[in-house]
Amino acid sequence: MTNQTAQKTKRSIVMSFLLFIVLLCICIFTLLFFLIQKPVFVNALAKIFRNQIGFNISVGNISISPDFNAEMRDIRIMPFDDEGIAIFVSYANIQSGFTNLFQGEIHKAVLKEPSLSVILDKKDTKFDLSFLKKLPPVQLLEIDKGDIQLSLGQDGQSIRLSEINLILKDFSPLKGGAIKFKFKINVKSKHTDSEGGAGHGEGDFSFTRLSPEPLGKGTIKLNMNMADFDALQIQNLSLNMAVNMKPDEFTMSSEKPFTGSLTYKTKDRDIVLRDMQLMPFANYSAKTGKLFAGLKNSSIGNLGAFDLIINSLIKQDYPWKASINAQSVDIQKTSEIFKAFLPSPYNTWTFQGIGSAEIKMEGDYKDNKLSGNGKIMLQFKEGGFSSPDSEKAALGVGGKIIMNIQIPAQAEKGKFDLSSEISLGEFLWGKYYKDFSGEKAVFLSKGGFQNTLFDSVDFSGSLNLADGGDYSYSGFIDSHGWVLHLNSEDIYFQKFFSFFFREYAKQNIPSLSGILLKGSSRFDIDIRGKGSEIAANGIFKINEGYFSIQDKLSGKINLTLPFDFFYPQHDNAVLPGNDVKTGNLHIETLDTAYAKIKDLDIPLIFTKNTILISGGALTPFLGIPLKLTYFRGERLLSPDRSFSLGVIINGMEIGSYIEKASGTNIPARFEAELADISYQNEALNIKGRAVIGIFEGRVDIDNIHGRKLFSPSRVIGGDIAFEGINLNALTGYIELGRMSGIIKGSLKGLELEYGQPSRFILDVESDKTKGVSQSVSVDAIESFSILGSGSPGIGTILKSGLNRFFKEYPYSKMGIMCILENDVFTLRGKIHEGGKEYLIRKAFLRGIDVVNQNPDNNISFRDMKERINRIFEKRQVGQHKST
Repeated sequence: MTNQTAQKTKRSIVMSFLLFIVLLCICIFTLLFFLIQKPVFVNALAKIFRNQIGFNISVGNISISPDFNAEMRDIRIMPFDDEGIAIFVSYANIQSGFTNLFQGEIHKAVLKEPSLSVILDKKDTKFDLSFLKKLPPVQLLEIDKGDIQLSLGQDGQSIRLSEINLILKDFSPLKGGAIKFKFKINVKSKHTDSEGGAGHGEGDFSFTRLSPEPLGKGTIKLNMNMADFDALQIQNLSLNMAVNMKPDEFTMSSEKPFTGSLTYKTKDRDIVLRDMQLMPFANYSAKTGKLFAGLKNSSIGNLGAFDLIINSLIKQDYPWKASINAQSVDIQKTSEIFKAFLPSPYNTWTFQGIGSAEIKMEGDYKDNKLSGNGKIMLQFKEGGFSSPDSEKAALGVGGKIIMNIQIPAQAEKGKFDLSSEISLGEFLWGKYYKDFSGEKAVFLSKGGFQNTLFDSVDFSGSLNLADGGDYSYSGFIDSHGWVLHLNSEDIYFQKFFSFFFREYAKQNIPSLSGILLKGSSRFDIDIRGKGSEIAANGIFKINEGYFSIQDKLSGKINLTLPFDFFYPQHDNAVLPGNDVKTGNLHIETLDTAYAKIKDLDIPLIFTKNTILISGGALTPFLGIPLKLTYFRGERLLSPDRSFSLGVIINGMEIGSYIEKASGTNIPARFEAELADISYQNEALNIKGRAVIGIFEGRVDIDNIHGRKLFSPSRVIGGDIAFEGINLNALTGYIELGRMSGIIKGSLKGLELEYGQPSRFILDVESDKTKGVSQSVSVDAIESFSILGSGSPGIGTILKSGLNRFFKEYPYSKMGIMCILENDVFTLRGKIHEGGKEYLIRKAFLRGIDVVNQNPDNNISFRDMKERINRIFEKRQVGQHKST
């Protein structure tokens, strides 16, 4: 009885303890159930375990029903710092139920307006997404109006997916699930403030497994009106891809062409790919490691249709093959891309033609180093170009370019060889035009380069331009600059000129249409460049050169000219010294219409953009006492290049030269000491004085200058002073009528434009000289009357009645001033007496006064020329009658 009582007491104590434990657990569970619905408790608990969780978590409000369905608001999941993933959910409804809770599953979850923010601020930022594998199974997950913001650091670039609507069914990391989603997308750069949806997308995937690798299939579609990534801009993009993930195979293909336009923006230019129609595909086999990918039946509007195929093994050494085939390339459209790389003004030119490209390469990626070899072949026909002003153009050009290339491992040296044969067509370059149809240019080159990045390239080759000469070259390019060595074989002048320039000379320089060239030339030159700076040195030779221009000029020469120059131009004084190489121009013969030269050696210096001929070089002119004191050309590669020389001529008879120019041999003697004749920017200035002894007097010429010397509107001018000119000798050659006496005066401010006077001030007056009579003929008086009034006037009267028996009249003084300015010609008399203006004043006892009847009469230069023509026509008619 006692034992039974003891056993009952013991059972009672155990039951009471168990009941206490149960009640305690119920109390604790009730307390926890109560506390877990308090945001303060949940937030404090999350703060305690933040290091284990890896995030800062907070809840604004939480409510859990007895069947363990929960509602939460304002959920925040934040990283410890400002980088990484931040999640905000305004409302969440999770329906699990008691059974699903203990099975670790969620029956249904609804997330409204969830927001996920990712900030990338460092290049090495990484995310641990392994927590996705730990997610519980979900029978149904709905996301309503979700938002994902991806910020790309301090440059202001961001990608935003907004209005995300997602449905996930039967999700499990091991079993997969089905997912459908839609969203809007906007790309914002630091240059734009727009936040509206610039595009939209949708997807539909069915997974049979997510871990350890995903298996399933589905499609994704993306359409974007515009996306600006600063340097890259995308417009009108449309993507429709099908993805199939099998246990041992991955396949991706386009259900529709991937369309859109891309613009790559740089500081100076934009590169645009318009109207893309791409059909990308990829197939990877995990068993064999084979990757087959590329673009088939694709096209880019401004490039043409093409195929891109890549074959590779994703295994040791990664062997690969790649090919590109484009059979119908519109060069006009393609040039819109390449123009971005052309300097001005060539980036405004128009190009045309049809081309094709075929590229085949193969290699491997052994030890993380790319290597390979292959062939690139380009062909084009009906090619041409045109400048905006149509002054430079080509048409009918075609040809083929083939390059074999070998890209070894980076530690070794790559090689290439290139050959091309171009069929030349019609070319227009300014005034130069030539139809080269049927002619060819052959270009051969080979070389090497250091590693696959082409950090250093060396090359060599040859060029034959339509049999106009053979040229060879070699050089290299690296990060420090480039070097080019050029060398020519014998260039034969006769063939070269006949082929390239004879037609041009016939059309534009008739005086050279009959030119004949013989002999050959060679050159050897080294050119170095860095950035925009270029320097060169070498030697140029002419061997047994011969030239003739009809019967006017011919000669035989040999030339050896060492040179060096640089670009851009900068001030650098050049003086002959021990380090300057002197060249030589040997004139074996030089025959002109005026003089001859024989066996003349001229020392030449061409260095630092300056050419220099030392003094006394041209003294041996036969019959011409000419001495060239110096010649200097400076800044030869600069737009402000200049030339200067000094000339001395002592006592040169020029009557024969005047005869060749005017048809009349007038005895005259010329001498000059021109210390500096300078030419720059089409402007000529001469310092010094020239003197002509003619008509028993002296003519001084100075202030000689010129502008636009190579233009039809060239201007040549100077000042002339004369004295002691015998009118009897002068009027013997000029048909104004016979006059006698001595005159002096000047011709100031003379300028000739288009070959005729445009301005001058002629001042002439008689200089009474003992022993020299002063008289004027009736014809001369009539000429002055025509010049002054346009009619013979008093000249007609003097030829009638008794006056016709007097042929000459004495005069006491003559003074005439003629002014031409702004196409207005004025004739004035310098003698003023009794309110009248006289051109010629009669002698004391007899003679004729020539009065300027209308001092204010101004006429055009054209009318003056017409009056002068009447004077000479009248004289010629009179001479004919008298004959």
